[in-house]
Amino acid sequence: MQKIGYVYRIDHILSNKFYIGSRSIRDTKAPKDDLWIKYFTSSKIVKDLVNFNGKESFSTSIISIHNTYLESWTEEQTIISKNIGDINCLNQFFYDIEKRKKIFSNFGNKHTEEQKKRWSEKRKGIPKTDEQKVKLSESTKGRPSHLRGKKLSPEHRAKISEAGKNRESVSDETRKKLSESHRTRDPLVYKEVGRKLKGRKFSEESRRKMSVSHKEKPAHNKGIPTTRLCCYTCRKEVDIRNYKRYHSNC
Repeated sequence: MQKIGYVYRIDHILSNKFYIGSRSIRDTKAPKDDLWIKYFTSSKIVKDLVNFNGKESFSTSIISIHNTYLESWTEEQTIISKNIGDINCLNQFFYDIEKRKKIFSNFGNKHTEEQKKRWSEKRKGIPKTDEQKVKLSESTKGRPSHLRGKKLSPEHRAKISEAGKNRESVSDETRKKLSESHRTRDPLVYKEVGRKLKGRKFSEESRRKMSVSHKEKPAHNKGIPTTRLCCYTCRKEVDIRNYKRYHSNC
């Protein structure tokens, strides 16, 4: 038994608000016998309106029917993208298939031309004063590049400062060697190194040394969000690192 998909629109008669959605059903069932009879959308906003005004305050319509749910979902995102700027649209976002990311609605966040002009002027690279440069330099002194712009405790600042004082400067010759080695290294080399290290077992002594060396060091990726993708089939938003593993055969 196969499944089909359909795209629908729901209008709230009292407020002129509308919602666009898609649904997957068995091919033996007609969409008109499913929508607003057994299925009342997945939107929390619509469900709240139904509980408050009743389902009689809505009108429904079937926009299109497709052979697969993926086709109906793609059509749904296309229609939402054309209406997302409408203040009456209840959809809060759509998925941009080309950019592979969610685009959220920004209705109500209207900015005046004067405000846009001021922002434009600020982005043109107005030079900082000497006082601003000194303050910026003092605030980032002794801080690793991945921690710049983040608030640190006084204890953490003191540890970073002390570590910087005891650190030996890298010679120009060493810098040149490092630059040359990274410039000629192919991505496949990194992949091969990772393959050799995969499954490698370390001795207890090596584990102890690594543990001591990592203590009190800030994580390089702490607080940095990872890229997330939306699965075309199950529509779940997942971490990009798990997408291929769990959703390649959806």
